Amino acid sequence: MPDTPMCEGELEPSSQTYQATSKSRDEYQRKVGSMLFAAISTRPDISFAVSRLARFNQNPNDFHHEAADRVIKYLYSTKNLCIQYGQDNLGESFICAGDSSFADNTIDRKSSQGYIIILFGRAIGWRANKQGTVTTSSTEAELLALSQTAKEAIFMSRLFKALSLELNEPLRIRCDNKPAFR
Repeated sequence: MPDTPMCEGELEPSSQTYQATSKSRDEYQRKVGSMLFAAISTRPDISFAVSRLARFNQNPNDFHHEAADRVIKYLYSTKNLCIQYGQDNLGESFICAGDSSFADNTIDRKSSQGYIIILFGRAIGWRANKQGTVTTSSTEAELLALSQTAKEAIFMSRLFKALSLELNEPLRIRCDNKPAFR
């Protein structure tokens, strides 16, 4: 059973001459759709892998099926993992963090990004996706990721206020890229 949902190698599109059969495409889309439900609902640990796999929904080949099967095997081997909610507060009550991986897509040189939002020590929101534009530096990629994180954090803080949940602390977003702070 795999220790991680995705292997290190880059998944590439099928060759231009290859055309997946309708049966192969339907099976792949069912796999990815099922994993997408888990990634959105309860398993942030597979969000990045599922985001990558979804790029090949229209023309999956055998390598894409193998990568999807790896995520399914990972889910099966980690079926007892879950997000736990409880009473213990781990310090700050509202934590937002964003990150990017500069030009990690070897095909179009776009960067990946993601964020996680934690309330009272537990994840309540997360996302992993490919950035819509090509960036020219890791700082620029990081700033785009932080922008997405900030938008979601502001939405969440407004939602909390509407629900009468007052957090007596400033909205802070964590980042690991020092040039992005300046």
